[in-house]
Amino acid sequence: MTQNNIINSWSLFAFAQQFGGNLAVGECTDHNTGEMFKACTFTKDGKRTFVSFGKSLAGGLSLQEIVQQRDNLQVVQLTVEESVLTARQAAGKQLESYALCKKGETSWESINILGLF
Repeated sequence: MTQNNIINSWSLFAFAQQFGGNLAVGECTDHNTGEMFKACTFTKDGKRTFVSFGKSLAGGLSLQEIVQQRDNLQVVQLTVEESVLTARQAAGKQLESYALCKKGETSWESINILGLF
């Protein structure tokens, strides 16, 4: 099982300021599996930064949906497994892994255990 840990995060606005305000949404193909998936890119000075859609946005969003939900979205940077990093380096691809997701949503459940005693 692949474990992705968040190592950085930005509001959608802050990410666009840093990585480019020219946002595009489209379909990509996983060259290992042939599976199609939606992703987006941010372009600045001719450099495209690929951003996947996180689990909270399964199936992706259209440009219009991103604009409508912009205040509730964030971009997170995820750890990259060493084998994936090596393959990306060999292929000349982007090394970092980013995902667009809803702000503050997590798959973790929590409870204040102290309140139980």
